[in-house]
Amino acid sequence: MIKQLILLMAVVPASCEMQDLQSTATPPAAEQEQVANDTTTARTLSSITCPNLIDTTPRGIACLHCMHPNSKEQRKVIAQIMKDTCLKNLATNFLVDGTFSFDPYAVVEFIDSLSTEGRQLFLTFYLTNGSTQRRWRTTKVNGFATGIAPEVFRDAIINNDKAQAAYQDIVKSMIPVIRYANTRGVKVQLVPALEDNLDDASFQKIADLTLEALPNELVVSLGRNPCPRCYLGNTGTVPSGYFREVHTANAINVINDGVVTNDGEDARLEELASVRDRAKNKNSQFILWNNKRQGLPNDLRTYPTVDDRVYAIPDDNEYNEIVDFLRAN
Repeated sequence: MIKQLILLMAVVPASCEMQDLQSTATPPAAEQEQVANDTTTARTLSSITCPNLIDTTPRGIACLHCMHPNSKEQRKVIAQIMKDTCLKNLATNFLVDGTFSFDPYAVVEFIDSLSTEGRQLFLTFYLTNGSTQRRWRTTKVNGFATGIAPEVFRDAIINNDKAQAAYQDIVKSMIPVIRYANTRGVKVQLVPALEDNLDDASFQKIADLTLEALPNELVVSLGRNPCPRCYLGNTGTVPSGYFREVHTANAINVINDGVVTNDGEDARLEELASVRDRAKNKNSQFILWNNKRQGLPNDLRTYPTVDDRVYAIPDDNEYNEIVDFLRAN
């Protein structure tokens, strides 16, 4: 148990001071130069103008991995695709527990790009990684609590002060980003775990810990992404006052007033059109996920280390297809 708790607390993102984000909405000069070089090698980004924005429920592209330094080229293209949809309401997500490193400027880039000219950006932050935690015996992912069994984590988050403090350090590391997002009118949504392995008691505790770690003046929504059939003891209850997130490529599973993404279920765009449309009808956000953009193989059975992955950049044809898909209906 003690060894597992040490693994739980081994990776916590380094905190960044609020003044850093206020005074520098872009990375330091050396990093800016590298980002510029990355962008020019990726592709010639589109320069579509949007005389009128399309008003629909929020839609966008998953960017779970976009804090990783090897994703710099791709994340700029993703942001530009979203901008070129001419949608008024845009949505994306980040995994911030250290799985894909921790780079608050990656988020700032999205905020600065996609909260202008009348656009409304919805940002979902997953604070821990339940999906990888289920492979705790074999995973090489160095994220928060990914090296311990889910049942150990459930107990620790309820009963162990050090484990609770380590989790709250992740929440606190996001305070400057959330505060900056609030100043830009961005809707911030926090989910304690991506595809969580929690029961009802441990979810309520981790939700309470999340809120306790945040200053009262910050504006956030809190939700749950349960995965009840993924691991023994998992539950799917979403308490009143929290939004639900579901991962599905089947329109029948779309929920009301929540977040819907096909994360983990790769499918062709035409197969996802009904999911996108039903999300609109049920007033839910839709976030498009793709295995290649996250550097994963087609079979989704092997998981290269995050540093060894190729974060695929959409070519011109795919770029235009995604733009058309997101703006349709």
